[in-house]
Order: sequence, then structure tokens, then C-alpha cells
Amino acid sequence: MLTFRKLPKKSIEELIFQVELPKNSLALELAPLQFGTDISEKQKTNTPEVTVGYRGAEVKVGEIFAREVSFNYIKPTISAFGLKEHRFSWSLRDESIRYGSHKFVAVIGVPIGTSDIKIGLSTAIKTTRELFIAGDVATTEEKLMDVKF
Repeated sequence: MLTFRKLPKKSIEELIFQVELPKNSLALELAPLQFGTDISEKQKTNTPEVTVGYRGAEVKVGEIFAREVSFNYIKPTISAFGLKEHRFSWSLRDESIRYGSHKFVAVIGVPIGTSDIKIGLSTAIKTTRELFIAGDVATTEEKLMDVKF
């Protein structure tokens, strides 16, 4: 069984689904390759307020220079690794870590004449500091699956 469902979600920093094919096979395509959420941010920079005094008189110089920069970017929450390799995986972070089923697709290339292959499946988690498991990483045993063509 490939599950960590009994762990509290807030204790999981990263959830990884791993696949291992025979060395003569490879992942021709992985979906999703990357998925993310849109993030909007604003940053403001300005010079500090300066007060200058001389013989009891004070002069305050306020903002001489200020600039506000707005930008959008996509924060990856699902990333695929291992395209064109025999070992590949999907990494989930942040809001992509949720209970329930996940669907990932891999198009596999095998040598001509191959009638079946064994695929190894496993999952791993990286935990937050709240939950200590073997150096903050835990992995399930590999589950072997026979796939016939």
C-alpha cells in the first residue's frame, strides 16, 4: 500500500511519488510536468527618513526616493522529475498535498518485442520539524507491478 494518510497534513512538507522501470525502458512523457499557483506580490523600496539638526534647529527630510514594484509568478506545487529516464517521480508541495487520490500519467518507451515489464512504485515524504521520522524523510516499501502489453 502506498499511503501516508494517517499523518497530519500540516506535518508533511513534500510528498513524492516514485516510479522505477527496467533500465532498458524510459519515460517518454510525464504529466503534469509542472503545475503551480499564481502568486501576486508587491515590494516597496524607499530611502529612510533623515533628521538633521544644527544649533537647536531640526530639519526632517522624508521620502526622497520611493519605488513600488508589482509582479506575478507561478509557485510550483507539483513538479515532475526524470523525463527520458528509467527512474522518475512527481513532487507535491503546499496546497497540492491533500488527502485522496492523485492521478499522474507517464508514457513509457520499451524495447521492441517486450511483452511485459515490472514497475516499482513507492512514495516518500519529507516532514516538517514537528514530526521526526528517520532524518525527516520516510519512504514506503517498493510495490512491484507487472504490466503486460
